[in-house]
Amino acid sequence: MGQKRAMWVVVALTLLAASPALADMHGKKLGVGVGGGTIANGLTAKYYLTENTALQVMLGQRFRHGVSVGADYVMEFAPLAKGGAGRLFWGAGVGAGLLLYDVGVNQSNIIGVSGIVELGWHFQALPLELIVDWRPTYFIGDYLDGLWLGGGGGAIRWYF
Repeated sequence: MGQKRAMWVVVALTLLAASPALADMHGKKLGVGVGGGTIANGLTAKYYLTENTALQVMLGQRFRHGVSVGADYVMEFAPLAKGGAGRLFWGAGVGAGLLLYDVGVNQSNIIGVSGIVELGWHFQALPLELIVDWRPTYFIGDYLDGLWLGGGGGAIRWYF
């Protein structure tokens, strides 16, 4: 319970630190928030390398005794819709994640490699991004091995 509370405090402080007066995402390159991905679920950051390409990372806890980290490279394509409220876009990319799981004598390491297809919304009035994605993943690990087509993820990020 303490870790979840700490995560929400970090998110709240991040949102308060961002200036609402700078609500247009144009020119903003770094977004932070919460999300889930190939293996990692927790805190996330996304950095735009160019207008249409980005790196994103996730760091979190998985199950009760696992630590996970993930990284993705995504490309965004022409908006599906654009208007006064914001823009609906889609993208694709690749990702990888690592899970270190330890419960007494049971230790496990799992690697996952994913393809990513995402659908997102950038708000016009706020520097906020909402993402939902599908992640077909190939897992290599002690108790999870093989192709899994049902994976997904998503994120909510505030941009600076």
